[in-house]
Amino acid sequence: MAPLSYVAAAAIVVNGGRAIVPTFLRHPGDARGAQILKPETSAQMRELLRYVVTDGTGRKADAPGYEVGGKTGSAEKPRENGRGYQSHVLVTSFLAAFPISAPRYIVFVLLDTPHGTKETGGLALAGYNRRAARGPRDFAHCTDPGRAAEAGRRWQRERPHNAITIWGQDHGR
Repeated sequence: MAPLSYVAAAAIVVNGGRAIVPTFLRHPGDARGAQILKPETSAQMRELLRYVVTDGTGRKADAPGYEVGGKTGSAEKPRENGRGYQSHVLVTSFLAAFPISAPRYIVFVLLDTPHGTKETGGLALAGYNRRAARGPRDFAHCTDPGRAAEAGRRWQRERPHNAITIWGQDHGR
């Protein structure tokens, strides 16, 4: 699945079950489309995604004050000859939605063959998850254009060089 398709599917799961087209542009009204999931199902999924961050495999993404919900992922890469998979050669990902009680943002990070560092406790995404949650909030809600631009530049400097980052906003919530 392509990263943008993954983000679009995740938006349906967290936004009350309605289709949305991920965008970097502000929509003047409710940008959601057809109802795909029951709102109750979406609410249950948001609880589970929050649990992943508070008590599950995404605990390092818990950014105080941001109420992050998330989904971790990993997959072994296929061998060059197409027969089986390379052991310990992974593609890893983390999808964060926040605030999970009424999601406005989705951040998706995909790392190809990552290597952890001592700063991240040996985990490739651990050091990034908290910055990812802070990044859009640092400049998306800032009214001073100079401060917003600096927050954006700081976020660009801090993110891993091999990360693919996509965020979409559900303006209908």
